[in-house]
Amino acid sequence: MALVAGFEAPHGDRGLAWMLLAIIPFLIGWRWRLPDLRLQAYGLAVIGPIGMAVSWPEPRFSWPESMSGSKTPSMRWSGI
Repeated sequence: MALVAGFEAPHGDRGLAWMLLAIIPFLIGWRWRLPDLRLQAYGLAVIGPIGMAVSWPEPRFSWPESMSGSKTPSMRWSGI
């Protein structure tokens, strides 16, 4: 479940998804005194900040786009 949540999290918010996912097993483990579910929740809660700190590399910034200023592509090629 953590793997699916990690891949499906929007905008690379894997850590947040894992921390929110930890709530469900923790509450079930707390209510019915199931230590194995609480340990799983603790594990998900621990990898949450790790997932926030370690991220996939972002796409590189394109130098030609940064050098063009605020011109649109049609303005760049029309000589304006």
